[in-house]
Amino acid sequence: MAPRVDGRTPVSMEDAVGYSGIECTHQAAMVNVLVLKHDRLFLLVDEYGNIAPPGQCGTGLFHDDTRILSHYALRFAGGEPVRLSSQTASPFQALVDLAITDRAFGGDSWDPKNVIHIRRELVLDDRLVERVTLTNFLMRPVDVWVRLDVASDFADIFEVRGWRREGRGQFYAPEVTERSLVFAYRGQDGAIIESSVVFEQAPTEVDRRGARWDLQLEPKARCTLEWHVAPGRAARSRGGGPSVGERLARLTAEYERWRAECARWRTDVAEFNTTLAQAVDDLRSLYIHTDGEEIISAGIPWYTTAFGRDAILTSLQTLPLNPAIANDTLRYLAHHQGEKVDPFTEEQPGKIMHELRRGELARAGEIPHVPYYGTIDATPLWLVLLHETWRWTGDTTLVRDLLPHAERALAWIDHYGDLDGDGFVEYARTSEKGLVNQGWKDSGDGVPFPDGRLPEPPIALVEVQGYVCDAK
Repeated sequence: MAPRVDGRTPVSMEDAVGYSGIECTHQAAMVNVLVLKHDRLFLLVDEYGNIAPPGQCGTGLFHDDTRILSHYALRFAGGEPVRLSSQTASPFQALVDLAITDRAFGGDSWDPKNVIHIRRELVLDDRLVERVTLTNFLMRPVDVWVRLDVASDFADIFEVRGWRREGRGQFYAPEVTERSLVFAYRGQDGAIIESSVVFEQAPTEVDRRGARWDLQLEPKARCTLEWHVAPGRAARSRGGGPSVGERLARLTAEYERWRAECARWRTDVAEFNTTLAQAVDDLRSLYIHTDGEEIISAGIPWYTTAFGRDAILTSLQTLPLNPAIANDTLRYLAHHQGEKVDPFTEEQPGKIMHELRRGELARAGEIPHVPYYGTIDATPLWLVLLHETWRWTGDTTLVRDLLPHAERALAWIDHYGDLDGDGFVEYARTSEKGLVNQGWKDSGDGVPFPDGRLPEPPIALVEVQGYVCDAK
């Protein structure tokens, strides 16, 4: 066994999380999954509010492209509860209603009745916070127990989606206190990642797999349990952070401010109005704060990160709604504009990036997304967006600030974008771990001839030539 590091005890993955590998196949269905998103955190749980079975590829709590929670399951006295309903009440809140039948308490097994109601409220802001409320509808007190099973496998998001690695880093034994659990992992890059579970109400018992509460519920009485799961080493004292209600109030106010900043439409079709309102909220949920800036991410759940092309196209389509989206996108991508020639990341002077990842694979150099610049269309599209944003807003300050970046983007088009000087902008990857196809259809077989044959790079996509004309 490896020696102790910084007071941590090295253990195998199975000892640390309770299973030996990531249960991920391309056949794993994401059906009836509840999805929450706020900033750089997103959560996928099943319709019961659980991440189960442990390690499956379709669920988890993720932060910066790392799964910091791979098992999260509530169990109750009386066996598996009946699911009454489940819903995402907002991009940051999910509600799950469950019930325990009276079969566990001497009821009629032929005619079971729901006697204990369970309300799960999951809220996501800078952490996952859950409040569980149990209500006893029997006319007598009952003894029940609640068990929360948790684990963190710290899988990179590419692994969760099916990427196979030759090896993992070092797992450490979870740290257990009377009110918390802390999980730790050292990646192949040497960085130590932690996640923590903190219990507001002291459990009856805590072990390295979770916690249990033994409760007595009086007739018509309610009992509430609350805990949070956070990236890093969270405070372990009771009352160390805002409650579920306080977090909901703050998040609701943020979304109300966002709606007030956006253009509003009204039609005589109620369903269409509801769709528009939901779309406005969904756009807000896509935002991420990173590197001291804001940018709209590419999509929930797997693309909760900065993508050049995706952010630009979203910005173009939402200029009538809120040009701040475009402003943020233009400035963020300009600050990450290519400065040097790097064959591994495909960075070139003046080029607009494709994708930025922060997980272990990127940090360890197993993928080139630090950021990765393998896109042929983001650079001309950035220029198109700059012009269109000026047309909509008349913001000459924005144009003056970004004009040097625009000149560098134009220079990239003429030099690196058209290396052979034939007048067409084309691509041919320089990184073995980069994309074969670098337009919007970027799968390996995404650009075939009509008979199915695949062309040999360099490849000049017809729509990219249109983007270049528009940009110039």
